[in-house]
Amino acid sequence: MADPVTRVTLCAAAALTVAATALSAQQEAPSPLDSVRSHYRAEVILLRDSVARVSAATFHVRRDWRLAADETLRSQTRRLRDRCTMLRAALADHRSSFDPASAPDSLRRAVIEFRPALDRLRRDLRTSCESWIPAEAAASDADSLRAWAPSRLSEIDRAIESYHAAVARFARQAGFRMPTQSPR
Repeated sequence: MADPVTRVTLCAAAALTVAATALSAQQEAPSPLDSVRSHYRAEVILLRDSVARVSAATFHVRRDWRLAADETLRSQTRRLRDRCTMLRAALADHRSSFDPASAPDSLRRAVIEFRPALDRLRRDLRTSCESWIPAEAAASDADSLRAWAPSRLSEIDRAIESYHAAVARFARQAGFRMPTQSPR
């Protein structure tokens, strides 16, 4: 059996450990997001999922554009066009969520700086994706798709990378973290 002094010392040490752990957990725990920041975060996550679909479609076209049969290439590029069109629509729909006039003062600058990234991605998708891929590809279009694929896919990738950089800046300025995206 331990003497009373040792017992008191052990109890004091245990209490200090518990208090230090609680204090460190308080300091490490992120503060909860207010409703505005939560809204912005949710909007950006919704858009991220649509951007990921476009990236996946560019991956498939890039992987197969040299060797795929003409019909396969046309199908993959039509899918890419459809995903670009859906993303452009989503960007237009969500643009109003990033209205500087309705943003709180503390976030107005972040919103003002982020909004052009939405517009730039919309414009770049229109020129690099939708104007390159005809809505109904004819049999002769496969050669044209092959000829333009490397440069157009690179343009789409650059537009998406630029958008991701803008999202990261916006999240940092708005004070929230983006959850990691699980691989699909």
